[in-house]
Amino acid sequence: MYHSSKAVLFLAVALCLVFLGVHGVQGGNTKVEQIGFGTGIKDQGASTYKLLGKSRSFSTATDMIWCFVELTTYTKILNATFEWYTPEGDLYYSDAHGSLTSGYIWSLRSAIHISGYKAALHPGTWKVKLNLTPGSDPSATFKLEGNVGSPPPAVTPLPVITPPTLITSPPVHPDLSNNGGIWQLGDYKLAVVNSIKCEYAYGAAHVTLIVNGPTGKNWVIVQDVQVDTGAFETMLPAEVITKLGVRLESGKEIVFSGVTGSDIGWEHNIQIGVILLGGGEDVDGYILGTNGQPFLFTIPIIFYGKDEDNSASKLFGRAGVLSNLSLLFGERMLTITVRSD
Repeated sequence: MYHSSKAVLFLAVALCLVFLGVHGVQGGNTKVEQIGFGTGIKDQGASTYKLLGKSRSFSTATDMIWCFVELTTYTKILNATFEWYTPEGDLYYSDAHGSLTSGYIWSLRSAIHISGYKAALHPGTWKVKLNLTPGSDPSATFKLEGNVGSPPPAVTPLPVITPPTLITSPPVHPDLSNNGGIWQLGDYKLAVVNSIKCEYAYGAAHVTLIVNGPTGKNWVIVQDVQVDTGAFETMLPAEVITKLGVRLESGKEIVFSGVTGSDIGWEHNIQIGVILLGGGEDVDGYILGTNGQPFLFTIPIIFYGKDEDNSASKLFGRAGVLSNLSLLFGERMLTITVRSD
């Protein structure tokens, strides 16, 4: 426990902070190094970001407002979730970041759209809280300033992605080939797009991945993979790699711990791509790429377990992903693009 003199000194220091709401606030599980707001984020490497346009006050004409938190974990955090509260005290947006391994300095970010969205209808003092389980819940505030007496801004509806009608018997080993600018993946026709948007479901964003076999042509489609930037490596069911004709035990054996105890997996370096099933009249879905070419890259994947339908065993982690893709966690929507730097 702190002596009373130390508590007074701590309060005095806290009152002197300018825009970074909390510095060095330490709970039993974490120490918050900084928390602040800005109009943008610049990547500085895997899971490291620089906050741009720092401020505590923003106009309702602002495109987006970002919250950036840097914290040190002393024990494993099972879940870290950003919560954005309106001046009326209502929960406006929740952004789950998954688990955080102990012994690291984590850079976490979250953002909401303002101009043209419902957030612009709520000028006043907003509060953003980072819920940590277990641990303290650091928070900070910013002011959203609107023009008094002016008509409310137009609210732009979010795009709706219709869940695809799945083919009854999808091909197990489809070949990815170009057919006049439309890429054929078994029975699926995919158009190349510069970005893929994924809606949140059950508090998390999910992607559909295609993973490559050793021949370089055979692919397996893996749906409902949860995006978890708190996880280091991507994890998929063992059945996926056995479908590709690769012996599971030929990879590097990995022993890891979870909430249900210890488990064993095998790490393989696998080529992947990101697709979105469900499209218009001419295509059955989309594949992430640039200049009309699908973007395919290799990442380490841990394969474990046996049940392919177990969504808990499908995680899209950071390793090899954040260095190739830009993940923008927006308002009820994750936007994925290929990094340009």
